[in-house]
Amino acid sequence: MAGRRRRPGSDSVRRPRTIKVIKRIDLIVPAGLVAGLRIPSLSVTDGSSEPVWADVPVGWRRSVRLPLDDRSARSVRRYVGLRPWILLISLLAVPAWLILVYADLPRTARLIAHAVIFMVPVSQLCMHFLMRGLPPFPTQNGDLRIPRVPVEVAHAWIGSNPGVSATACPAPRARPRRFYVGWALTLVPVSIGLALWMANNGREDAILLWMLVPALFTVGIVMALRIPTPVSGRAVRTWPPGV
Repeated sequence: MAGRRRRPGSDSVRRPRTIKVIKRIDLIVPAGLVAGLRIPSLSVTDGSSEPVWADVPVGWRRSVRLPLDDRSARSVRRYVGLRPWILLISLLAVPAWLILVYADLPRTARLIAHAVIFMVPVSQLCMHFLMRGLPPFPTQNGDLRIPRVPVEVAHAWIGSNPGVSATACPAPRARPRRFYVGWALTLVPVSIGLALWMANNGREDAILLWMLVPALFTVGIVMALRIPTPVSGRAVRTWPPGV
């Protein structure tokens, strides 16, 4: 159109985005070397040279200070801040369920009890996705395994810490993948079906059956979260790095 101004550089050809391929590998740190590790100042999540250091939980009582990218460090801080509340919700779920079954509560109180019970599996899912693929974990022989570290960062760790090794083999599980899949696909539908049946059978069922419903559902969710990812053998494609 006449009189329309063109932006500077509008005639230039846009460069296509490139996809950075980050090859990843797991680090194995022997138990005796964990306390004296010399950790390179490279992010174990995306390999950046300006990492954010964070205390990453290893179970409930231990933590290890690792260099992370900014997004992963924020996830770790959220995870650590939410853990006490998740424990509190889990402890409150049992009395909430008992009160819901036995007590004649007003509507508002029943909604609160339902919300507390519902928050147990929801909170477990949130915690799982906050730390998915990130936290190091102890192996069966007590070593520390740090998953999905960029290969260049793993080389720096091995060069600075003799005795540390790397492996591309998946972490061993106590059970095969079909074990977790089978139990998850069984327990979750059974718990839902049992709850629907007891709610519509027109009689007062035993409290043990009502307590069995959240127990089966929670165990089913835990089994689903523990399903190991199939090994593809390919590099992980990310853009931008660390996302």
